[in-house]
Amino acid sequence: MSTRSAAMAFRLALAAAVGAIAVVTPVELLILPLAAWAFLTWRWAAGGFVGWAAPAAVLVAVAAAAAFAPVKNLDRIKDRRITVPRATMTIAELREPEEHGLARPSLSYSMGSTAGTDERVVRFASPTPSIREFIGAIEAQAGLRHRFYHCLNGWTILWGYDATTGLGFSAPRS
Repeated sequence: MSTRSAAMAFRLALAAAVGAIAVVTPVELLILPLAAWAFLTWRWAAGGFVGWAAPAAVLVAVAAAAAFAPVKNLDRIKDRRITVPRATMTIAELREPEEHGLARPSLSYSMGSTAGTDERVVRFASPTPSIREFIGAIEAQAGLRHRFYHCLNGWTILWGYDATTGLGFSAPRS
């Protein structure tokens, strides 16, 4: 192997390593692998376009693979099963179940601005839907949209949000 191709192989391996570190680094510390990457590309720029473009492509490929990897924390949360008090509930009952003599579903959620939707009925496929099924039923049958609330602490490209603090439903924006 020539010195030139060995140098390129080393650059590609180093780009893959920096990419792997970057995708698991929490957002609070992401500046560290990015600073290392900036230093390396500045050094490799002397080699012309190919000197930094090929390693950059490897880094982008690693980051893209991590961004679309099916290992996000939010996906695991959505797969959790919850218990709803009845298989058929109105939006008003979902918003304030205690006022209607029902137990709150075993999930922390809130219903925001839902004017005009209180009497809409939502039918759940089972008394223990997954959170994904719970969200899907409300969105499809009541026309509301969901949003998970979270902070960026611990967010990574590979695993996504670390701390999900709640689920909210509201009318879609016009």
